Amino acid sequence: MVYQSTYTETGKTDLMKSNQIKMEEKIMRAWATSDDLEDFIMHYYEGTKRMTEDEVFNVVWGIKELHDIRMQQLMDLYCRTFQLDDYAPDEIKELREQIFNTIHEGECND
Repeated sequence: MVYQSTYTETGKTDLMKSNQIKMEEKIMRAWATSDDLEDFIMHYYEGTKRMTEDEVFNVVWGIKELHDIRMQQLMDLYCRTFQLDDYAPDEIKELREQIFNTIHEGECND
């Protein structure tokens, strides 16, 4: 989903500050993967019931999927905050396209 809107300079600055705070929170949440793995390891080695291979796989795969989601959310917020990729203003997208085309034209002539 692409979010675009117009802001005054003050509104844009406030939005960037707000997004930077959110980004810091998301970075800290990414560290939760380490906590998740630690909890799993403690349960695996100190639990009263031995886990099957399927249970171990499911837990590890679930942690991996959560980590991927956290990182995708962080990257999306990063791109939104710094107006990268789909969140870039139209004039930046046009310049990027011009540069990309120039680079590829030069490669074809070699």
